[in-house]
Amino acid sequence: MPHPLKSPMTIAFLGALSLVGSLSLALYLNEDWRTIALDMVEETVTEEGKVVRKVKVERPEPNREQIREVTEERERKKREDIREKARKVRETVVEMAEVVEERESTMEELDEWDLLASMALDLRRSASERYAEVRHSYLDRISGSREAVTDLKDEAVANAHDMRLLSLSDNVTRVAVWERVAAARRILKKGEDLETLLLEGIEEQDNPKTRRLLTDRMPPFNDFITETETYLNALERWVKDEIPPDETLAAEDPEAAEADPTEPPPEAENPELADAEAENEPPPPSDWLDELPAEEDLEKMSTAELYESLQEMAETVDELYAENLARELAEFKKIPLEEAREQVHKPKTDSGPDLKSTLEKNNPSNREEFREFNEALEKASDAAGRIARTAETRQSRVGGNGGREGEKQTADQLQSALRKGREINAEMAKSARNRGNENGNVTDMRNAMSQAYALQAKSSGSGGGGGGSAGGYSSAFGQSRTGGGGKNQVNLSSNRVFAKAVPGRRFDQGSTRRGWIFLDTWYIIGPWDRPNVDSFDTTFPPETAVDLDATYEGKTHPRTGKPMELEWRFVQSENVRINPPDETRDAVYYAYTEVFSETAMDILVAIGADDASKVWINDLLVNQDDGLSGWQPDEGFRRVLLKPGYNTVLVRVENGPAVCYFSVIMCPDDVLEE
Repeated sequence: MPHPLKSPMTIAFLGALSLVGSLSLALYLNEDWRTIALDMVEETVTEEGKVVRKVKVERPEPNREQIREVTEERERKKREDIREKARKVRETVVEMAEVVEERESTMEELDEWDLLASMALDLRRSASERYAEVRHSYLDRISGSREAVTDLKDEAVANAHDMRLLSLSDNVTRVAVWERVAAARRILKKGEDLETLLLEGIEEQDNPKTRRLLTDRMPPFNDFITETETYLNALERWVKDEIPPDETLAAEDPEAAEADPTEPPPEAENPELADAEAENEPPPPSDWLDELPAEEDLEKMSTAELYESLQEMAETVDELYAENLARELAEFKKIPLEEAREQVHKPKTDSGPDLKSTLEKNNPSNREEFREFNEALEKASDAAGRIARTAETRQSRVGGNGGREGEKQTADQLQSALRKGREINAEMAKSARNRGNENGNVTDMRNAMSQAYALQAKSSGSGGGGGGSAGGYSSAFGQSRTGGGGKNQVNLSSNRVFAKAVPGRRFDQGSTRRGWIFLDTWYIIGPWDRPNVDSFDTTFPPETAVDLDATYEGKTHPRTGKPMELEWRFVQSENVRINPPDETRDAVYYAYTEVFSETAMDILVAIGADDASKVWINDLLVNQDDGLSGWQPDEGFRRVLLKPGYNTVLVRVENGPAVCYFSVIMCPDDVLEE
């Protein structure tokens, strides 16, 4: 009998045991063999970056019926979501079109103040041209001409600005009326004095050729005198006809007593008023709703058709947005609509990729086709969300119903809201102008901002309690007027700011930080060419919409001779003064940031720039500093109201011949340091 250890079964068993043991040892010692050679273990990485190994489970390929069922269910959910977004965007298009038509009706109903404001604007342009003529011609040789023409231009610019604001207001006081008459008389007097100065200077020239060259440049100045007289006569005739002088007016206007209040206005139509009316007449209205799908059509559309319709409506929203801003700008600046359209940049909504062909393949037969279709569904849903959010933002900027459900704003209500918005913007623009910082004076803008926020909340249907409601803003404003802070004068030195101001962009009620905070984090874009005359009259794309992903053509590069390609650049500074990248002379830059406020909060803002600047908070103009001047931290003090949540801040800064800086420094009004 053979030995048990030598039997075939025993030998086979031992051999197998040895083989398995060797393989197990090899797998134990070599990780790659365990995971790759046997192909039984797979590795995955979690969202936290942790590597997880698990045994592979081979799933059977689903059949076509299973794929179809899953596809139909997923598409149904996404289609409903996209359809809901399409409904909202469609409603936004309708509302924005209504605002366009209402703005058109107000532009057609030009009154005397609108026409007189247009004449004042023409006078300002003429004065600016005379300013350029003196500074860039032989006339500059005449002593005192620069100072005189600068004074004339500044007077005409201020008058045009104030006339424009009066034309936007429904409540014009008698005092304001006669102030404009007095301003027109000052412009005429300054123009006549400048003309006399130039004529006397020409006569003093020894060289006959020089006298002839200078004399040839005088006709535009003579025309300016005539233009000013025409404007003044039209203004006086209208004022004396519409507001008969009494004892009060005679005291306000010394010359009113000498005029005959019973003298009727001339029957002939004033050609200047007629020309202004013709310039501001808008073209026939466009039917923005021709291509808009009906609501019942949206119910019948496939996913691919809904997505394509959404993309088309996004383009319509962009067009309506630009048209609304152009009409608003034309009305506010008293310029022709076509000119305003040229100044307004048309933004472009990110409406996603072209997915029509992929979305139409909604009957996949395998995993790969299902994956492609599912990815297209996700992209379409994401794009629909972006389109809807952008449309809502665009609509809130131009006014209207704001997407309220179950309530439709009447034409009268819409017109009233637009009129109120114009008055608020006029009040903000009047307060925003920085006419010099005498002894640290503070301009209080909280009332107008509170009204603007309340109007926005009402339009968006969010009124009725809470920090974001009209009541919340009004309450915060009322408390701040009677509570702490509220200083009418603030003294702020550069040394103090540099020593004590800390960086930040957040205001919390319980914060231990007190005093001044300088905004240190910005997105900055530029340079564009700075216009030579009345530069703020020219707008650039960021004033239409801030799109941090957009690129634009800017100032011509001095070496290549081609326009620079501009994009937003992230800048974080440890210095109070922010220096724009690619700093160059005669340039315009924009800077954008956001400030968080835990509640509706009163904030004191100190604004400084080298050189000219404009500042908007939540799309409301809070500061405008004309002219070339060095940086000071307290060039403009504004008491403003921040909304709860994120508040947008946009700065336009213009550089003249040298360096360029700007700063925005904030402090809660109730903790303002001495």
